Amino acid sequence: MFEDSGSRFWIGCINGLQLYNRATDSFKEIRIHREDGKKNPHVTSIIERTNGDIWIATSGQGIISLKKGKGVNEFRKEKNLIDRMNSNFMNVIYEDSQKNLWIATEDKGLFKYNPETNAWRLVNGESDGFSGLAADRYGDVLALKIYTAAWVPYLGNVADALCAANPGLNRLAVRFSREVSALPPEVRFHLADGTLFGPPGWDGRVEFLENSLIFEANVKEGQKTGFFLDQRENRARVGELARGMKKVLNVFSYSGGFSLYAARNGAEEVTDIDFSKPALAASERNFELNRNLPGVAVCRHRGIADDAFHAMKTLEEKGERFDLVIVDPPSFAKSSAERITALNAYSRLASLAVRLLRKNGILVFASCSSRVGADELFEEVHRAAHNAGRPLQEFDRRAEAPDHPADFKESHYLKCLYARV
Repeated sequence: MFEDSGSRFWIGCINGLQLYNRATDSFKEIRIHREDGKKNPHVTSIIERTNGDIWIATSGQGIISLKKGKGVNEFRKEKNLIDRMNSNFMNVIYEDSQKNLWIATEDKGLFKYNPETNAWRLVNGESDGFSGLAADRYGDVLALKIYTAAWVPYLGNVADALCAANPGLNRLAVRFSREVSALPPEVRFHLADGTLFGPPGWDGRVEFLENSLIFEANVKEGQKTGFFLDQRENRARVGELARGMKKVLNVFSYSGGFSLYAARNGAEEVTDIDFSKPALAASERNFELNRNLPGVAVCRHRGIADDAFHAMKTLEEKGERFDLVIVDPPSFAKSSAERITALNAYSRLASLAVRLLRKNGILVFASCSSRVGADELFEEVHRAAHNAGRPLQEFDRRAEAPDHPADFKESHYLKCLYARV
């Protein structure tokens, strides 16, 4: 028995679902459509999600849902979720504070599912026991990143195994590291970086969901496998911080992930800085994909194609100031020998960033270099801010998303600092 936010009583029964009407003191049977024509399934669990949707777990019919505002006879089957779990027999469903759904099945164990996100890392290299291999999912696309030629002869086996374990994958992209791409063609089985397997005419672009936002990734030519999935939690955090802010600056913006989260949550103006014009064009496309959202529809979005150091200096000289500045540069240290040079570059960026912040503004500073530790990076950022006359009050530190497990020192590559000036 469950009471929703509209004071409706839902009662799960062995033979279906009943809705109690307080005004008439009566019950109404809710018909649940079944493809096999049999009687209504056994209802085992009922919840109301944060967005107001009603989700119901059944034994035999999987998960069904009712969109907020829809009539009580408009339940639909969550087929994609059921296919992923490969089960129709559910015991319990629960939504946590992060909007994740936890589903206990009768025959397949426990599942964690986020209906608002369909892109995540499936295999994270050595941390998952597969050194030299990364696998990402973008909707129905499997993207494999190969860092050692040892995996090339087994690509078919790897793809088959991952597709079998993750229903709904229909397209494949194979990405090679620079080192693998430089090997003789016969060693690579005459495959090249960005080889695609899919319908004729597919150019490698794919749309996917992240926390209900629509993004486009280019799995053929984009950085990593097309998108920085490891920053998912930090993008969501930036969205929370951006509520009510007037101006946000995203430095090394790539395809505008941080920017779009800020816009959705009410930032009035968002500026992207990236040296790559294609990256800025991708950011604009992502904004267009989400123009139906009120915040994105009214947000003023501009892109600056320039060297980040020069662009930030120019903005400072023009007197522009921001409520939130995100700095997420590429790895400046590919080897230990470049560590000092990288720290100097991070220091310059931090100094420029804090000078662009208004009083009580927020700095979000990230680095993906495993050669530079979190403590020494953040000490350098604090030192640069202090020397610029804008000392920082740090309030949070974060790392890579949970689907990027880090089980050894070098795998702790992503670090992100949150501080107020």
